[in-house]
Amino acid sequence: VQFAGTIDWSTFTTTPAQLAAKKNADAEEQYTLRLELQQNGNQLDRTFITLQEDDVTAGFDFNYDLSKITNKGANIYSLIATDNEPIEAAGNVLPMEENMVIPVGVIIKTAGEYTFAMPDGTAGIEVQIIDYQTGETTNLLFGDYTINLPKGTFDNRFALMVKPDKVATSVENIGD
Repeated sequence: VQFAGTIDWSTFTTTPAQLAAKKNADAEEQYTLRLELQQNGNQLDRTFITLQEDDVTAGFDFNYDLSKITNKGANIYSLIATDNEPIEAAGNVLPMEENMVIPVGVIIKTAGEYTFAMPDGTAGIEVQIIDYQTGETTNLLFGDYTINLPKGTFDNRFALMVKPDKVATSVENIGD
């Protein structure tokens, strides 16, 4: 199949990862996380990660995972390990496991300050972004991660640490 042109993903109301996850109606539990790359409060790009309990692997799963189509500006994607080169994924459906580490790549076209954010929240699960170069770890459940990046491709610098167990996000007065 061959076509010319671009696809405007912003017009879709359901994410590719959500569509893939819906194909498995028997999945016991699933969470979809949207990780955005932002600059000055504006979304530049996004990637989706869905965690579910059934029928998927950490490798590339046809009918579930969605390869990234890079755009002209900044790009963000998760990386799927293969026997050859890793696959850049716009939508990555993964098995739900304890303390998962998901490599995240970015392509930066212009040096500057960039923010990693989860504007839809984390569904109450703990999601940390790890910056292997600086050694910083930021819990995205409680806030964004902002950093100055030079122009370039960074496939080995960032990762998400996902702990699928729900955590308390606030404390309420329950009473005596």
